[in-house]
Order: sequence, then structure tokens, then C-alpha cells
Amino acid sequence: MLFNPFKALTWAATPELQTRVECQKRLEKMIEKANQPREPIHLKNHDFTKDEFAQPRRALKNLDLTDAHLEHANFKGMRLKNIKFNYAKLQHANFENTIIAECSFDGADLLMEDFKNSDISKTRFVHAYLDGAPFEGADLTAINFEDSVLRCANMTHADLTRANLSESDLWCITLDNAITTKTNFFSTRRSCPDLPSRICSEYLANKRDFVHH
Repeated sequence: MLFNPFKALTWAATPELQTRVECQKRLEKMIEKANQPREPIHLKNHDFTKDEFAQPRRALKNLDLTDAHLEHANFKGMRLKNIKFNYAKLQHANFENTIIAECSFDGADLLMEDFKNSDISKTRFVHAYLDGAPFEGADLTAINFEDSVLRCANMTHADLTRANLSESDLWCITLDNAITTKTNFFSTRRSCPDLPSRICSEYLANKRDFVHH
């Protein structure tokens, strides 16, 4: 959970703290500790589905994984709520059949991660890298992909009702049988050369080990 200085102040103002100055010093120390920079979390190849704290409902919530290294991590079939993946490294992570609610992936690197048949709601992917991402059959209703890179992403049969894809790079994206009712495609880049499947295979092969910074 995010640090709340007002809640901390209420806790600090107890009978044991005799003076206003003492209370202020305690609060300042707590804020200073909360604002200290931390080292990024490294959980490459981690299988979150087997963690004891995620059992028995295979659920995770209220976590801050900003800047975390989660390449090839497995979240398949889990329930994720209120998790910050902002600027995380999530290349080739597996979110297939996952329920994702109120999460944020702003600025995250999600190269070729798997979101097939996932149910995603109230979640942000602003400025995210999603090259080659499989979203087949996913529920992407009202999701915000503003200014993201979705080159060669596959959204076949996905529900993009009221989704925001404005300013995004949709080069060679696949939208076969996708639902695009009231989808915002304002100022998107959608051109694609002939033989898109071959072009995408070559493009993604060259990017397979590339990491955005």
C-alpha cells in the first residue's frame, strides 16, 4: 500500500509522545524512510502461481512491482488486482487466462508477453511496449493503450469496446473479428506491407532479445 503521511500523523499523535516537536520529528523520519530509493525487484522466470501467499485462490493484490525484472514470469490463470507493473521488464511473461483489474503497466516492456483469453478491466498500458503481444480472445473493454507500441500484436476476437488506442503504433496489428465499437483509433499508425505474417516473424525475431530502457 502507498504511504499515507496523514494516517502516520494520526498514529504518531499518541499520549506517549509528549510534545508537538517530538511528533513532528517522528513523522519526518517515517516520510524520509518511505521515500528512500529502493533496488528493483529481480524475479526473472518466477512462477507466481506456486507462491504460498497466492494460494488458495491464486490471487495477488495491492503490490508495487514498479521497475521490477519479471522476464518470463508466470501469472497464468491468476487474479491480479491493484498491482503496479509500471516500467517493469515483462518480456515473454505469461498472463494467459488471467483476470487483471485496476492494474497499471505504464511504460512497461511487455515484448511478446501472452494475454490470450484474459479478462482485463480498469487497467492502463500507457506508453507501454507490447510488440508481438498475443491478445486473442481477450476482454479489453475500456482499456487505455494510449501512445503504446503494439507492432505485430494479435487482437483476433478481442473485445476492444471503448478501448483507447490513440497515438499508438499499430503497425501490422491483427484485428480479425475483433469488436471495435467506440474504440478510439485517433492518430494511430496502422500501415502494413504485404505478407504481414512473414514480416512480423522477421521483425519479432530481430527484437527477441532487445530490452527497452
